[in-house]
Amino acid sequence: MKLAEKYTDEAHAQFYVAYIAFLCERPDLVAEYAPLAYEMQPDAAEHQLFAGLAAFAQNDAAEATTLLSDIDDSLFTPYQQIIRYAVLERADGDRADAHREAYEVIITKYNAGGDYYAKRMLPLIDALAD
Repeated sequence: MKLAEKYTDEAHAQFYVAYIAFLCERPDLVAEYAPLAYEMQPDAAEHQLFAGLAAFAQNDAAEATTLLSDIDDSLFTPYQQIIRYAVLERADGDRADAHREAYEVIITKYNAGGDYYAKRMLPLIDALAD
């Protein structure tokens, strides 16, 4: 957090803090720093992704859906794509099945199923919803 406080006008500093907060299952900090990064640099796909995660963490499903739906998958790693679709599955009830299918295809393609998804990724996503 000191990094973001020291470099308040740097989008990458705000994003880095949000990213580390996500990995540490701190949705409160994701919600605080990710929107700042996105506001400063809205053309950065990762900043938009994390702004969507922040909206979801703040129980704003409509904003999360808007932010997460309007992103080109080719800009993300498979890990980021899985997170995106798993959150969209929860936020966008109308298309939940399509989002689930999308991340299941990625999980299968990159052999990330089983323990990896359940033990490494799902807890991070669950923490956003708490």
